[in-house]
Amino acid sequence: MRSAALRGSPRQAGGDLQRIIAKTDFSFDGRTSTNQDVVLATGIDSRLWKSGVVVTRLHTKGSWSVSAILNIFVDNVSLDPTDPSIVFVGSRVAAPQILATASAPFFNVSGLTLATIGPQLQVSIRWSQGATPAGAAQTFSLSLDLLGRSH
Repeated sequence: MRSAALRGSPRQAGGDLQRIIAKTDFSFDGRTSTNQDVVLATGIDSRLWKSGVVVTRLHTKGSWSVSAILNIFVDNVSLDPTDPSIVFVGSRVAAPQILATASAPFFNVSGLTLATIGPQLQVSIRWSQGATPAGAAQTFSLSLDLLGRSH
């Protein structure tokens, strides 16, 4: 049964639920000492938010090399009103991590507390392989939500 906060409109009782991605499969090639970045959503309207959290769910996970880390970044951004393809990236608001030692299913709630929440946000992931080479593709399934509070 879903909670009342998630039924109907995503904006209820001072909260704003933003589904960033539903369960999505990812595969990274595991090149040694590399970072691979994927922007999942940008220009998320957070003008009314006073506080918030990023909700991370790791549904499945393959065998990761011991030095692998999945970073989830929530950053303040500003889109150029005359050219929205230009994204000005500001301060980082949240940066939860999933380490190679984590087991699926894994659930984490992290506050948007590293900086003041600006009027627009961007959510991205960074696969950091580290110094240990991967013997095969590094795979996982992930879903992410942002929940902003206006009071």
